[in-house]
Amino acid sequence: MSTAPAYPETSAPQPAPGASERLVDRLADFLARVTIDGRLRFVSGSGVDWLGHEPDSIKKGDSLFALIAAEDHQALDAALRARDGRRALVAHLLRADGGKVRVTCRVLTLVAAGTHS
Repeated sequence: MSTAPAYPETSAPQPAPGASERLVDRLADFLARVTIDGRLRFVSGSGVDWLGHEPDSIKKGDSLFALIAAEDHQALDAALRARDGRRALVAHLLRADGGKVRVTCRVLTLVAAGTHS
């Protein structure tokens, strides 16, 4: 019988800073961390590439609204401001070549530890 060592929760190995973002960069999906007003905090490198943009052309602080077709802005704004924790919408991401890609966006509200909103 083999048993794995038990680690108290406080001594569990912690990922290096930025490790989760490096992992996300390898995924094929367009993933972003966005503030309630639509400012990008993180965009997956694979997502930037998928849209045909240069690696440094989409940066932290840029607006997600600049990457979404104008007709989808109202729905995106409502999804970002929703306080129910989950919202899905269909929107069109804008490719660097001017084309549009229809996507289903899932907006999840993330709350920092120790906060209530």
